[in-house]
Amino acid sequence: MDIWGRIYRDHWERDPHPHVIERDDGREDRFESAAHYFEAPRSRAEAEAFRGLAGPALDVAAGPGSYAIYLQNHGLTVTAVDSSPLAVKIAGMRGCLDARVMDLRALDFDPASFESIVCMGNTFGAHQNPETLPVYLAKMRWLAADGATLVTSTIDPLDTDDPGHLRYHERNRERGRPPGLLSVRLSYREELTDWFDLWLTTRDEVEPIASVAGWELVHEAADGPWRVRRFTAVGGV
Repeated sequence: MDIWGRIYRDHWERDPHPHVIERDDGREDRFESAAHYFEAPRSRAEAEAFRGLAGPALDVAAGPGSYAIYLQNHGLTVTAVDSSPLAVKIAGMRGCLDARVMDLRALDFDPASFESIVCMGNTFGAHQNPETLPVYLAKMRWLAADGATLVTSTIDPLDTDDPGHLRYHERNRERGRPPGLLSVRLSYREELTDWFDLWLTTRDEVEPIASVAGWELVHEAADGPWRVRRFTAVGGV
């Protein structure tokens, strides 16, 4: 199943259809098209976070390559990786010079390969939880040169007054889970994924995990509920 790839491909071929992200409490968020996945940067906060990035750069969970192409157009050598073969194909068709199919939980590069790593649009928390995120951040640190930059964008789950979200947060707390640790699945046309974790991390949650993994949070900017975070690789690999 390459459901994300089909979403990107259909939009690229001008045959868009809605996709739905369903939470395990029954809440559904419906997106009429994939247009926003083809835009980068998506806010002033993101554009500012990208200033001064150096190459070589790695775009993790690159989708159709929008951020990779943006950085490439600003003079960086960029490698875009995604687990979706169709996404990687479309990224290449759009002009991404180095797009690769790769298991995002087993990034296969030499140590200290990158001066910059970007992981945008909530993909930082996809398939992550308190047990797996420290390993994931440590792997990214292993791939990063000393002094390298990591940029992420994530919705802050606490930046809401929606009663449905607040009830979900409280249910999570009662179960000993972070408030923004979601269980979700994706549906598109006739396809439906299995349930998977999507952790929308708060600053207080991610900062200590990142620190242990060798990343220092040096800046956070808000754009509505979104938090664009910039980390620096510290210490030795």
